[in-house]
Amino acid sequence: METPEGQRAPTRRRMKGLWLLLTAMVYLAGLLFMTDLLGLDLILLGSGLETEIPLATRLLSIGESVLVLGAWIYTRRMALPPLKLKFRNTR
Repeated sequence: METPEGQRAPTRRRMKGLWLLLTAMVYLAGLLFMTDLLGLDLILLGSGLETEIPLATRLLSIGESVLVLGAWIYTRRMALPPLKLKFRNTR
C-alpha cells in the first residue's frame, strides 16, 4: 500500500489468540452436540429393548433411535472432509 511521504500506513493488530479460542470452542460445541446425539440414540434404543413397555411404544422408540442415528451419521459426514485415498496401481 502506497502512502504519501512522511505518513505511515496504519498497522493492523492480528487477534490470533482470539481466533484460536473461537475455533476451539466451535470444535468443542460440535463434539458435545455429536456426543449428545449418540447419548439420545442409546437412551431411545435402550427404551426400545425394555420388555415391560407396550409393543407400540417400543417400536416407536426403536424407529426414533434409527432416525436419530441417521441424523448423527449425516451430520458427521457433513462435518468431516471427504477422504482422498490413493492406492498404488498394482498392474
